[in-house]
Amino acid sequence: MSYSINLFKEITKIPRPSKHEAKMREFLIGKAKELNYPYQVDEAGNLLVKVAGKGAQANKPTVMLQGHMDMVTVANEGVTIDFFNDGLTIYEEDGYLKAKGTTLGADNGIGIAMAFYCAQLDNHPPLELLFTADEESGMSGAEGIKPGFFTADLAINLDSHEEGQFTVGCAGGGEVTFKIKAGSDSSFSSDHLFKYELKGLMGGHSGNQIHEKRASASLLIAHQLKKWQDNGLNLRVADINSGKFHNTIADAGYVVVAFAGADEAEKAGSLLITEISDYPDEKNYRQQFTKVSGLTPLSAEATTKVIALVNHLQHGVITWSKQFEGIVETSANLAIIKIKDGSIEVTYSCRSFIDSKVVEIQQACLNYAKEQGLEATHTAPYPGWAPAAVNPLADTMKAIYKGLTGKDAHTSPVHAGLECGFLLKVNPNLRAISMGPIIYDLHNPQERLDIASVDRAEALLKETMAKI
Repeated sequence: MSYSINLFKEITKIPRPSKHEAKMREFLIGKAKELNYPYQVDEAGNLLVKVAGKGAQANKPTVMLQGHMDMVTVANEGVTIDFFNDGLTIYEEDGYLKAKGTTLGADNGIGIAMAFYCAQLDNHPPLELLFTADEESGMSGAEGIKPGFFTADLAINLDSHEEGQFTVGCAGGGEVTFKIKAGSDSSFSSDHLFKYELKGLMGGHSGNQIHEKRASASLLIAHQLKKWQDNGLNLRVADINSGKFHNTIADAGYVVVAFAGADEAEKAGSLLITEISDYPDEKNYRQQFTKVSGLTPLSAEATTKVIALVNHLQHGVITWSKQFEGIVETSANLAIIKIKDGSIEVTYSCRSFIDSKVVEIQQACLNYAKEQGLEATHTAPYPGWAPAAVNPLADTMKAIYKGLTGKDAHTSPVHAGLECGFLLKVNPNLRAISMGPIIYDLHNPQERLDIASVDRAEALLKETMAKI
C-alpha cells in the first residue's frame, strides 16, 4: 500500500468538520515534529510546514504543496456518527477506498497525505506544505492568509480529482441568505397536515456536478409547492427542511403542509410532481406523502413568500463557457431551505469564472428581496483563478505525465472553488496547477477513492519533484 494511502487512513480517524480543524491541525503538527520540520500557524488557523530541499533539487526555488484540513461531513439516513468527535469507518472494495455510510474525506485528506509523500522523497526542491482551514464552508482560512506567510512562486494544489486533467483555473463564488419571518396562523386548521418528503437522491458537488442529471431536493420541493398553489389549493407551510451545505446539491428534504380540508389534502396527494423522471440516474430516490400531526401552520404571508422565492431562484447551469468547451461558466445552487429562529432561511450559492457575474447575481437577489419585503444578506465573493497565459509548471507536468503514461494530459479550469484565487491575491506572481488522484462522488456518502490512481499520482509527483 502506498505511503499516501497509509497516511490517509490515519487521517480518516481524525474528526475535521469545517471550522473545527483543531484536532487535524494538532495531528499534522505532531507529524511535522516527528519529522523535524519547522512549522507555523497563522491567525486564520492555517498550518505551514517547511521542508528543506534534498538531493540535486536542494537549491531550486521553493514549491508550495497545498491542501485543506476540513471535510464535508454528510451521513446516509440512519447512520449515527458524531463528526465532531468520531473518526470514520473505512473499508476497501473493488479497488476503492470508501467510508461506511458517510463521506470519505478524500477531499482533501488524500491531498494532505500526498504533500507529506513528496516531503519524504530523496530528491525534491525546498517545500512549503500549506494546509488551510475552513475550505469547504467559505475558504475563510485561505482568505485570511497574510502576505509573507508563504514565499513560494510555484504551487501545486492537491485538491483535484481527475487523472490526466490538470486544473489551471477555477470559478469564484458567493452566497446569499434570505430570511422570511415565519409567523404562525393558529386560525388555519391543522387537522390536515401532510409531509412531502424526498430521500435517497444522489446529491453531489454543486460545482463539479451541477451540470449532471442530479436532482435537487430543494428544487423539487419548490416545484411541488408551486404545483399545489397553481392548482388552487388553499395551504400553509408548517415546516420545511432541505439541504445541508451551500456547496452540495440537496440530496434529501421535506416540507410539511396544512391543507384547508380533507378534499384538498386528497387532491394534493394526486398532484405529486413527476419530474423526477427527468433524472434517469436517480435510482434510489423515495417520494413520500404522509399524514402527520402536531405542528402549527405558518402565516399565509410567509407561505406565499417562500413559495415565490424558491421558485424565483434559478438552479443549475446559467451559462456555458465559450472559451472552454463543456465547462460551465456560471451556475447557481438552491442549497438550503430551513426554519431557524422563527424565520424561514434560504441559502443560495452561485459560481462563475467571471467575478463580476457573481456580484451581479448577488445584487439581483438583494434587489428581489427588497422588492418582496424579505431580509437578505450576502457573503463577500471569493475570487476565481484566471488561467495564466504562460504556466511553466503546467507545461512541465504535462510532459512528465506523457512520459509516464504515453497519454496526453489536458489542462482546463474547473467550475468549482479552489483556494488558488486567494493565494494569487497574496502573491500575484504565483504560478499554480491543481491535480490529484481519482475521487468519485465528492460531498456525499458515495464518495470513493481509486486506490491505484493514488500510486500513479505519486509517480507523477515524484518525477515532478525531481525535474521542476
